[in-house]
Amino acid sequence: MAHASLSTAIVTFVFVLVGCEASTPQTPTSSEQMEPANRSQMSFTQPIPLLSGEPLKHVFPCSNRTEGILHLVTTGGVKKSCGCTSVNVDKRDWAPGESISVDFEVDTTGKSGEIHESAIVDWETSSGERFPLQLEVNGTVILPIVAVPKALTFSQEEIKTSIRKKIRLQSDLKVDWSTLRPQFSKDDLHIGEAVPANGGVEFEIAWNDGERKSIGFQQRIIEFEVQVSAAESRMAGDRLRVVVLCTAYTPAPFLLSPQTARLICSADNSVAYTQLHVESDLVPEMISTGFSIADEEGRLDFTYKRLAANRLFVKVNMDPKRVTAASRISVLFGDPAVQLGSVDIVVPGRD
Repeated sequence: MAHASLSTAIVTFVFVLVGCEASTPQTPTSSEQMEPANRSQMSFTQPIPLLSGEPLKHVFPCSNRTEGILHLVTTGGVKKSCGCTSVNVDKRDWAPGESISVDFEVDTTGKSGEIHESAIVDWETSSGERFPLQLEVNGTVILPIVAVPKALTFSQEEIKTSIRKKIRLQSDLKVDWSTLRPQFSKDDLHIGEAVPANGGVEFEIAWNDGERKSIGFQQRIIEFEVQVSAAESRMAGDRLRVVVLCTAYTPAPFLLSPQTARLICSADNSVAYTQLHVESDLVPEMISTGFSIADEEGRLDFTYKRLAANRLFVKVNMDPKRVTAASRISVLFGDPAVQLGSVDIVVPGRD
């Protein structure tokens, strides 16, 4: 996909002792001139919107205008605003008058709208004087096509009563929705007529599984394909694809023990874990498809060992400082997640 060269982008900078080179320097504003004496700043704005998944890249060229050698701080020398960014410096020791390059890249996968990411590359002299270099990149990311939600879950009762669930497809591009075509992995899913909604289309999906008394655990995939309008300046005529995952399940007996799990802490109380036993006919599907353990604040790290066809031993890592008298952990399965069971957490010796 062709884009304007990065040299046409908007680049602003301010330097004091560490110089940052740019092809079109701008006069620092009064707020920039008030920065700490040893701080240098650069920013880059991508002029053309990127499609989600396309990396936002820029190379910042810089020159050492101090009188001594600068060294990249050994621990914490590069601080980033997001795990989606990568910052690479081509030298760790920076001689006076020498030019270096700092590569800044943002992974835009799953992002949309305006993005603003930053990093600080921290330099110091042999005497410990710091020279932080602050970098910022900005841009706009558009989604070619997205399904909301991206997955549906049907219980056996919902299938039996022919419950319909809504899906919306939307795109930041000009799309000819009349060309929308769904493809099903199996013909027991039924889709209603698409109607315009919020810049996209919306429709209902039902799962028809006849009169079966038990459906166990099943998954279906719907792949939607639609053509980009000829009026779109980018990707005109291309076909976009998005996949929706549909899951059906029969609630199975699920035994989680103990009902109250004890937290086992390290001697210095810095790390902790608890142990659970899971017994259910869903265990094979949990292993093949994936499951998760979560508390009130989010998902937790865990390991498990299969003891039998329908039994698991699970070790859950926890932060003892986060555990309160009301703490509970839950076993989640599917996407969207279904809670299979939960237990209370207690800390020995804590009221």
